[in-house]
Amino acid sequence: MARENPAGPEQSGGERAGRAGAAGSAEAGGQGSAHDRGSDGGLAFAARSTCDPVLPALAATTGSPVLSGNRVELLRNGERYFPRMLEAIASAQESVDLLTYVWWTGAITHRFTEALVDAAGRGVRVRVLVDGYGGLEMDAEQSRALLGGGCDVAIFRPPSLLQPQRSNHRTHRKVMVVDGELAFTGGAGIAAEWDGDGDSPGSWRDDQFEVHGPLVAWLEGAFLDNWVTATGRPLTDRHPVPRQLEAEGDTVVVPLFSSAGARPTVVERAFVTLFSRAEERIDVVTPYFGPSPETLEALCRASEEGVRVRLLVPGEHTDSKMASWLCEALQPRLLGAGIEVWEFQPTLNHCKTLLVDDQVAMIGSANLDCRSLHLNDELNLVVCGQELLAALRDSVEQDFARSRRIERSEVEGRSLLRDLRNRALLLLRSQL
Repeated sequence: MARENPAGPEQSGGERAGRAGAAGSAEAGGQGSAHDRGSDGGLAFAARSTCDPVLPALAATTGSPVLSGNRVELLRNGERYFPRMLEAIASAQESVDLLTYVWWTGAITHRFTEALVDAAGRGVRVRVLVDGYGGLEMDAEQSRALLGGGCDVAIFRPPSLLQPQRSNHRTHRKVMVVDGELAFTGGAGIAAEWDGDGDSPGSWRDDQFEVHGPLVAWLEGAFLDNWVTATGRPLTDRHPVPRQLEAEGDTVVVPLFSSAGARPTVVERAFVTLFSRAEERIDVVTPYFGPSPETLEALCRASEEGVRVRLLVPGEHTDSKMASWLCEALQPRLLGAGIEVWEFQPTLNHCKTLLVDDQVAMIGSANLDCRSLHLNDELNLVVCGQELLAALRDSVEQDFARSRRIERSEVEGRSLLRDLRNRALLLLRSQL
């Protein structure tokens, strides 16, 4: 099985913002003590707006909008999000647009194939876009069934030995839009590995998000961006621009569409900005950890300035040993900065979540590694909304409760050979 990502200069822009002051001792789930903070900033922290002011700042520096009035629901694990997605396809009346990085094998892929073909048979316009690398294991019979059933199927940049650098540019976005009114996005692929409760090695832990409101139009735009690139077809009257939707909830979102090219990408800028804005705590959950030196230092500086930082990565259950070794190579710096490193135990944790001070979060497709930050097309959402943030906090704490903390003595006790192997991966960081 291929790792979920395949194997330029690393720069991070964004000037570090000053911290607004401390707010006492940070409470945190899991084990370990929080950093102590000064007491003069407690009232300032408590009085902060429900929607963190970093959102307008991010919008201004990334060229993205601030979209209010959205309803964004966390769907935890395949047992929840796959039924919702299939129900949405079954109820579609006009269109289904599905973009995924991974389409592998398993019963769930057959269910998606059948649902999409059924929708096309009802006269629904169905477009399916699969990344050329992530879809290498897609069943050829399913491809033929989709095409024969009236679905429009495209492959984003099929791998080519003649154009290896072009092939290195993947779309890692995951989005499904139904009737231009309902969308799903997050980090999950379409494969047996995501189908289940996320609590055993054969069922990966991951999140998807169901979206209603104005954000849906922008998620449709993320699909269309990659669709036009893959097909070379201009948009026509048969492919109308996304409709504008009325407000449906209290979640405020800054959508970030990141592509290879100018650095820092908007997603990398968002990571650095959010690390810099933190006052009390940062929780990072990522399946692959190998950020650029600049992004790594932004995270370490936050911890060194008194923010409690927890990083949750996979333990023994991983689909990329090289990514795990790279993470190990960075652990001395992380622990030296006071960052807590935790390993998820039950299965591969494939979530991509950044939670800052319970005031703002970033979710989506991007891992905290150089491939996501510099090479892939990614789709992330910087979000603020009481109900969504509470759900994310509860979910993150559930994951830390099933994780093991890495101690400094464990890292210092690793063999020289293991250390040399890990350090060698630093040379490949830009591609991992």
